[in-house]
Amino acid sequence: GLSKSKIVVDITINMDWQRTMILCPKSVVQVWPSEFERHGGRPVGCLPLDDGTMGGRAKKLVAFLDLQRARHQAAVVILNYDAAWRPGMAEILLKTSWDAVILDESHRCKAPGGKAAMFVSRLGDKVPHRICLTGTPMPHSPLDVYAQYRFLDKGIFGTSFTAFRARYARMGGYGNHQVLGYENQDDLQKKFYSIAYRVKSEDVQSLPEAVDVVRPVILSAYAKKLYQVLKSEFVVGVADGTVTASNALTRLLRLQQIGSGWARQDRNIETGDEGQLLQIDTAKQDALADLMEDLKDEEPIVIFCRFHHDLDAVHTVAAALGRASAELSGRRNELANWQQGPTPVLAVQIQSGGVGINLVRARYCVFYSLGFSLGEYLQARKRIHRPGQAHNCTYYHLIAKGTVDEQVYKALESRQDVVESVLKGVKA
Repeated sequence: GLSKSKIVVDITINMDWQRTMILCPKSVVQVWPSEFERHGGRPVGCLPLDDGTMGGRAKKLVAFLDLQRARHQAAVVILNYDAAWRPGMAEILLKTSWDAVILDESHRCKAPGGKAAMFVSRLGDKVPHRICLTGTPMPHSPLDVYAQYRFLDKGIFGTSFTAFRARYARMGGYGNHQVLGYENQDDLQKKFYSIAYRVKSEDVQSLPEAVDVVRPVILSAYAKKLYQVLKSEFVVGVADGTVTASNALTRLLRLQQIGSGWARQDRNIETGDEGQLLQIDTAKQDALADLMEDLKDEEPIVIFCRFHHDLDAVHTVAAALGRASAELSGRRNELANWQQGPTPVLAVQIQSGGVGINLVRARYCVFYSLGFSLGEYLQARKRIHRPGQAHNCTYYHLIAKGTVDEQVYKALESRQDVVESVLKGVKA
């Protein structure tokens, strides 16, 4: 909400770039054409590539660039990160002579060895102008900046993550692979801001207040019992070393699902087959209904969810209350319907809709279930509390009592790594 996209549009126009590539999360692909239309000042050809087969999108890209060149018009191509490195697409992007490549929500490429991060590093070597846009450049730790700067300028932090980590992190633990703390942060900050510019919300607009409210959810006796069984297995696994920070995610997801009222039945311990996912409890669903009943029928509300079954629960509650609902997720994109109204309820999958979109139509936001990424959580909060918001904002958190929900929320609230925080809590 701090005009990052406008700055990119202005630079693209004023520098007269003829071929610009914008890589971004899939949910943001369709946002960029409207930004160029709004801020461009003159026609710019934009091609959002967010649907169809990879081969089909590659053909569209080539045909579009040829057409814009024949017209003597600038071309802006918008593509999601996950598609960029795929065979068939990656080769074309690397062969094309781009004037500039922009990484929107560049923290999505923070993993040094990730496929997207490795690809944009190669792409950056072939492009004269490179820009990163993000509100959370270090969502988890200072080490998150390395891969982003490897794309921007390899001369700042080098090309060895091992050397970078040795310089700015204090290592220890088993095999000397655990980050115990950080050091030389003044040097890191100096190098970081040698090519970075930061804008704070107060520099653009004085934002309304925002408050957080926790709505405790009490699970049924059956759900509690099932939760304790899985939790006991988790605790034992942590104690004997079979559950570590690297493999704990699947176990934590099972516990989190029970907090939302869902569990896999008929689990076969010998084969590892999880069985069918069934609803075992409606406590969180009922809590959402209770909360929404206190709001006017036409009051816009955004509800962030982790799982598809949670998105389905939101639609069920909305329908029961006689309110229309829309969804923004990996399976549906109905954002435009919600933004235009009169649909009041928007169910958003936090992994798909937590970045790059404007949801200031709503002043109420509900976290039905929480993700484990601090960066995604902070970005999701900024969807409603940003320039353009005229009302005080309220964030409701539906937290299942006695479950991992409490630990996840506490970790996010204190800006800690979620998985490591939960594991430390178990060990304590």
